[in-house]
Amino acid sequence: MAHGLAIPSYSLNRAEAQSIHQTDEKGMLLRLNMEATVDKPEMLKYAKWMTFIIVLLTFSQASTGLSSRFGYGTASSHTMTSQLGLIICVALVVCVILSKTTDSKLKGMSFGLAFAWVVQYGLGEMLGSMKFISHIHAVVAMAIVLHAMALFRSFPTSEA
Repeated sequence: MAHGLAIPSYSLNRAEAQSIHQTDEKGMLLRLNMEATVDKPEMLKYAKWMTFIIVLLTFSQASTGLSSRFGYGTASSHTMTSQLGLIICVALVVCVILSKTTDSKLKGMSFGLAFAWVVQYGLGEMLGSMKFISHIHAVVAMAIVLHAMALFRSFPTSEA
């Protein structure tokens, strides 16, 4: 007990107690510096490359989407890259799960990226019947790029 503050009722071993970074005024644990373990690091390497490909595909989607709006015949390319991106997002989630990582942030962000791509794909399918959807479609594309870049940075550098 330091300054009248008590650690909560659960017990910590010495390594966990030394890794505590911050406690609040009630002595509640805010953050542990726990290293994530990975059983198959090559799967995270593949997932990291897939994330990079997702960023490139999103930029390709932007260029083909805009050019098809101005009369260029890139609509089929836009459709093909959206389908490819959907497949790669699902494969990215599979690779993160198969790596058997204990990093819940990495798992959650990969599921979030796949979910955002599914939403984007659905908005793209509705685009033909509702013209105002393109404004939402563009904002979601920017969110996908930013989310993929954040996911790319959250991969451990030693494994991937």
